[in-house]
Amino acid sequence: MNAVSRGIAFLAAQQDEAGFWEDWDLPVGASRMWTTAYVGWRLASSGYPLKSAVNWMEAAELDGGGWGYAESTGADADSTALGILFLTTMGRQAPESALRRLLHFVRDDGGFGTYAFDQSFGAWTNSQVEVTATAALALRAAGVEDETVRRAENYVRSRSRPDGIWDSYWWTSPFYATEVCVRLLGDDGAALEQLRPANAFEEALQAMTLKKSAGKMAATQLADGSWQSAPVLRLTRRDVVEPWASNDAGPCFPDPRRVFTTATVVAALSVANQRS
Repeated sequence: MNAVSRGIAFLAAQQDEAGFWEDWDLPVGASRMWTTAYVGWRLASSGYPLKSAVNWMEAAELDGGGWGYAESTGADADSTALGILFLTTMGRQAPESALRRLLHFVRDDGGFGTYAFDQSFGAWTNSQVEVTATAALALRAAGVEDETVRRAENYVRSRSRPDGIWDSYWWTSPFYATEVCVRLLGDDGAALEQLRPANAFEEALQAMTLKKSAGKMAATQLADGSWQSAPVLRLTRRDVVEPWASNDAGPCFPDPRRVFTTATVVAALSVANQRS
């Protein structure tokens, strides 16, 4: 059994019979909606049977439209965008309620904030580059090509560093933000070659961005088919606008069930296999 098959077997074992995946352990608890949307989207090209996850995602949409980290936190732009990407990638129609909800997070600068003004405050309502790129990808996948998408693309371009890297608000390194921004803009992402991944999650994102082989990641696969998690997610404080420039931006968390990391590596390996 190769690395992709073993990774898929691990993810299948972690999937609830209802169809969702659960991961993370933030102060508000674990995540089902956000995790399932992300995992499903990443696995869409791997051959993994996702029908039950798609059905669960459609049924889990919150009142008022969209999805969130968890039901208790309400809809947010990132989870809603990932939910739309997952459904449309699987050939399902994006709910109009989810699309309307996503547009609720547009800001005056063209970007998308993670949370709405009636949900949160401070920098959590500001435009964030990785959230904006994901939202623009979701709108495009749903067939929306309008001024909102163009303004989001312009916002993303404006946030690129001189070296061609994008810093991330919610993640501890630039890998996640750069991968999704490159995916949106169609850049080659070559600048990411200069950075050295510190863990399997970052290595997989780099491999997808640079469209290079991820075969060596098989050597780091754990006995159960997963890949080791690391504290890659940052719960950035609301008063911190540029966490990459701060020494105390907020606590960092690994994905304890290793579902998020493993899905990312499986996606990288699957894409690399399709290119070879």
